[in-house]
Amino acid sequence: MTALRRALADHPRLRGGVVVAGTVLLGLVCFGPYIWWRAKVVPGHPEQHNTDFTCYTTAAREFLHGGRPYDVVNPGGLNYLYPPLLALLVAPLAGLREQPQALCWLAFSLACLAGCWLEAERLCRLQRGEGGGAGPPAPWWVAAGAPLAVGMQAQAALRFGQVSPLLLLLLLSGYRLARHGRSAGQVWAGGFLLAFATVLKATPALPAAVLWLLLAAAPRRPDDLPRGRPAPGLLGGLAAGAVVWALLFPACLLGWRANLAYLGEWLDKVALSGDPAGRLGWLLCSTLNQSLTNGLRLLGTTLWATPPPAELAKLLTATLLALVLAAAFRRARDEEPTGQAAVFGLAALLSILAAPLCGIHMYLLALPAVLFVPLWLHRRGRSRLAFRVATVPWVIAALSDLLGSRIGLLGLGMSAWCAWAAVLLTVEPPTPPASASRAPAEPAPAAPAAPPR
Repeated sequence: MTALRRALADHPRLRGGVVVAGTVLLGLVCFGPYIWWRAKVVPGHPEQHNTDFTCYTTAAREFLHGGRPYDVVNPGGLNYLYPPLLALLVAPLAGLREQPQALCWLAFSLACLAGCWLEAERLCRLQRGEGGGAGPPAPWWVAAGAPLAVGMQAQAALRFGQVSPLLLLLLLSGYRLARHGRSAGQVWAGGFLLAFATVLKATPALPAAVLWLLLAAAPRRPDDLPRGRPAPGLLGGLAAGAVVWALLFPACLLGWRANLAYLGEWLDKVALSGDPAGRLGWLLCSTLNQSLTNGLRLLGTTLWATPPPAELAKLLTATLLALVLAAAFRRARDEEPTGQAAVFGLAALLSILAAPLCGIHMYLLALPAVLFVPLWLHRRGRSRLAFRVATVPWVIAALSDLLGSRIGLLGLGMSAWCAWAAVLLTVEPPTPPASASRAPAEPAPAAPAAPPR
């Protein structure tokens, strides 16, 4: 056993492979039969088909055969709401029956979740070893609080067959390459991955933009020489990724005209529509939608039997955006990478709070925020405050699960936590530069000579 531990410690890739394989096998054993049962198709009973993944494969068949993917529904009655890329990526599974499709996607999602934790662990190591970001390791209550805060959301993503585990993995990998990459190619690859996530679902566009702001406003660092200025490299990766994933790759399978026509149809029926849920517009007002806007509506309807004005949600969203941008400008001038990762996490959290339709599973993207904000405070010596900041998200998640999300507690609570964290990131003074902290001390003044006798 000691030799095995030593081998895993000496070979990080081997350890990562063991973690991913173990997570997939354990998850299939524990959740596989349940997912198989949820994906069953009973003719005449669409309510018994309880997986969202088959709407992707149903749309994939329509895309490849020139049909109308945004009008058809899966056996459970759900519409496809994304650009063509996601359906085309899962098209190889469209030839299987519904239950094997759901099981294959479960295995892939479990691998993505294991990869997310490995990426978060790697980011923590990189932050400790980079200049002023060096500090104590993450305490147990930070390492345990983050999984507790997003555990129910991860379980919901696995249960419904959603794409949020893949989005989180792309966000973490893209941030690591763009922020900590040692070459221009790695920074470019980080932008390419973030563009991939944005084309899959428009939600990651905000954290990608905030990351570019962090890199553009940051002072020049000594390690910028081999990789060049990171902000232009990130922007180039984002632009190239958007062209490849939105235009070139789908056009190779569908043709240029068909792909452009489907993109226009997606803009008309989903992105720019007042009812992005299509035939399932009831989702916008149900307890399944935990966005900030619907949280206010649920709270007003429950307490005062009338929803608040729509301008209130817009005002609160604009306020949260202003707070996150202020935190980004404040931390961009800082050499502390944990604070910049915390701002990136808050941008990811805000992107789902501001979305018109936000399922519970999307709060899995809050992992970078609930991990790096308390870790940043802990490394600044604010351990008591860090403990409170780390505790609040999983308490909100637990109360939301107990109350059944009837008053929009998850969306409202995480909005308040996001504002609190953004204010902390803004008002905290910057960390002294690492070079200043390592500067040699001034020599002590020489002792006065003794007076002559």
